[in-house]
Amino acid sequence: MNSKGIVYGIPGNWDGGEAKFSFNKLKKEFHNFKDCHLRVVDVGDYSIIGYGFVNGVELLRYRKYAGKKRRDYLKNYTIYRRLTGKFDKLFRKAKARKKPIIFLCRTMPFNTRFDLIKNKKSPQHGMHLGSLIAPKMILKYKPLLFIGGHMHEYFGKSRLGKTIIIAAGFGREKNTLVELDKDRIVNIKFKS
Repeated sequence: MNSKGIVYGIPGNWDGGEAKFSFNKLKKEFHNFKDCHLRVVDVGDYSIIGYGFVNGVELLRYRKYAGKKRRDYLKNYTIYRRLTGKFDKLFRKAKARKKPIIFLCRTMPFNTRFDLIKNKKSPQHGMHLGSLIAPKMILKYKPLLFIGGHMHEYFGKSRLGKTIIIAAGFGREKNTLVELDKDRIVNIKFKS
């Protein structure tokens, strides 16, 4: 949210429907809600790029899915390549605007400390399940800030290359305030 009361958001992995608080319903009912999914949205001195719906590693080969056919993996890879190309275009468009970029993503970057499954009861314990596209775009285009979620057990900040990574946490009891000044992060406050 910015100081004018506008909320900038991306959809989660179950937000395609018309549930009580679904993304589609928020877009329809609130004039101050701005959809950033697969878009470059200018907000004052900044450009926001959003990547919603993703709920883990985009490529099937990184998930433990037994019984998938080769054609499923090939189709999945084709979709991944198209999506990567789409993000390349979005980031080039944002870079051309010469504004610092804020990258909002449903999940955390792949193979970082914020995407590791630590639940010993989970069949995916010990696996990294973040987005493959996120670190690729972060390392290539160096956005000022990356904000992600989905991994509910994480809350804090880290760095990937020159980009500050924020795991926003989960629920009403977790809050993150980021103060920006032009092309630098002035302060990050976490409250739980």
